[in-house]
Amino acid sequence: MILHTPHSSTNTIGDIIHTQSDMDNITDWFTDELYFHEFSERVVFKYTRLDCDVERYRNDEDEAMTKYGRSVVYTKGTQNNTIRKDNTAHSNYIKETYYDAHHNKLIQKINIELSLFGACTIVDCHSFPSDPLSESELDELPDFCIGINTDNVPNCVDEIIGYIESTSHTVKINDPFSGSMIPSKFIADKKVKTIMIEINKRLYIDDNIIKINFEKYQNIINNVLGIIYKDELENEK
Repeated sequence: MILHTPHSSTNTIGDIIHTQSDMDNITDWFTDELYFHEFSERVVFKYTRLDCDVERYRNDEDEAMTKYGRSVVYTKGTQNNTIRKDNTAHSNYIKETYYDAHHNKLIQKINIELSLFGACTIVDCHSFPSDPLSESELDELPDFCIGINTDNVPNCVDEIIGYIESTSHTVKINDPFSGSMIPSKFIADKKVKTIMIEINKRLYIDDNIIKINFEKYQNIINNVLGIIYKDELENEK
């Protein structure tokens, strides 16, 4: 099992004109700590997604968020504010230096898992803000979101839903975010599974980005990861 954590860092690669609001809203705070399981490998991106978003399609023409200025290299912040000029040379440098290195590391980890165990599950580790919708819709946001693709879906999704609901929390599939990270070369490989787990930020941080109930949600997520790990063991057989 590989825990892929792409958006937890606030480290910047170079000069960037961003507001604190950009950083506060765009960062999946503490997900590098929140998602932990003793029988896992970890791939954590070391820089802010404002500089390089490793979960975007590498080719800007393939990425739906390009029209909003948020492809691999963001030109727009969370309030449509300009954070850098569109610069093809800079974008190519970021992709070749940081994006490719991160994806190569992930692919290498997957290949190692396959060679050792014959199976691999990628867990895409995220959090999401409590206020992406209008005030009247806030109550509709779940506590947890599970993202799955058409293919490469673990067998344990229903078990995860049942467990989360047993803790008196709400959970939705592909809502408000959908899909899960998997390198394209593994989409046809039935031994490689992927699942995204998203936790609502309001559960574990307050408005000042101070941890609240953190150990409680570490434990809940650890139990979810335990279900995924058990499923992966079954996939090895």
